[in-house]
Amino acid sequence: MKISICIPHYNRIGFLRIVLASIAEQTYKNIEVIVSDDCSTDDSERVLSSIQASFPFPLVYERQISNIGYDANLRRSLELATGDYLFVLGNDDALVDHQSIDELVSFISRAGSPGLLTCNYREYSDESIVYRRVQEESLVAGTIEAAMNNYSCFSFVAGIGFRRDVFQEVNTVDHDGSIYVQIYMAVMAMLKGYELLKIEKPLVAKDVTLQSEKSNSYRDKIQRNWSGDLSPVTGGMPQVIAVFFDAIDRIGVNDVVHWKQALAAKIYSTTYPFWLLDYRRNKALPEAFRLMKGMRPVSNREVLGPALTQKLKLIYLRSTIGGLLFPVKLFNRMEGWLYSKFKGK
Repeated sequence: MKISICIPHYNRIGFLRIVLASIAEQTYKNIEVIVSDDCSTDDSERVLSSIQASFPFPLVYERQISNIGYDANLRRSLELATGDYLFVLGNDDALVDHQSIDELVSFISRAGSPGLLTCNYREYSDESIVYRRVQEESLVAGTIEAAMNNYSCFSFVAGIGFRRDVFQEVNTVDHDGSIYVQIYMAVMAMLKGYELLKIEKPLVAKDVTLQSEKSNSYRDKIQRNWSGDLSPVTGGMPQVIAVFFDAIDRIGVNDVVHWKQALAAKIYSTTYPFWLLDYRRNKALPEAFRLMKGMRPVSNREVLGPALTQKLKLIYLRSTIGGLLFPVKLFNRMEGWLYSKFKGK
């Protein structure tokens, strides 16, 4: 079985070198590495060209002549791959150890021939911090229920994968610019009946450190000052709704309106209050205020369509109150349980 490790890249070549080092030490030998460079402005081209000749696995490097954006660059890294399975890493997300791909192949082989996969991941600098989007190893049949329960397992791109023929079947330019094209492709695959392999073992270490420096985080950009920009933000949640809605419209599942309403209710009752609490925890109440404005259901009526119901407005109100009043200390203690409850269902 050939595994293509696909890395969409933009700048941050120092972090990518650490990621490539974690790949170079893999004991599994039938590997190729694909790096699609979205027209980096650092010395990525020079460094990667120098690495190619001595890298222990085939290393395909393609530099875009202009910036094509996250979604298109992710898809391009997958399009260049020739492996049986395409496994995605971020340019700041390493493999956990030298046997990670060996273990990945073992999981895939035991499952048969799953159409797509996702695994848990941990912090690079602290292996005790594990993000459990998967609660137990399982092979999930491709259904609308599976898509509803597991779409969020693809929001963090590192550690997800597709069988190459399945990727080719669901690959599309239609959601470039959404920042969630991988969710669209995963939902489409599940709606088409392809099985999802869920791997409990963390195979990816996120946020590599370079001389004690971590890669940039969303925390570096959120608004903490009331005198700053207070324009509405949405955290990408309407985009998730839009790509999911488009997938079920294209497949034509039964009772489309019901599933749209269920998906919108799930995001407004789980994801939205989680981010309000997270911003409060990071002393960014102005950012929480911006999110409240951006996520008002009426502000997203064009996306929500028939999912915009009185019930959804009440969910938004309840979630807003909960997100603003729930004790942050208690949230910190419960976060792992909440994450597992709603992420790895």
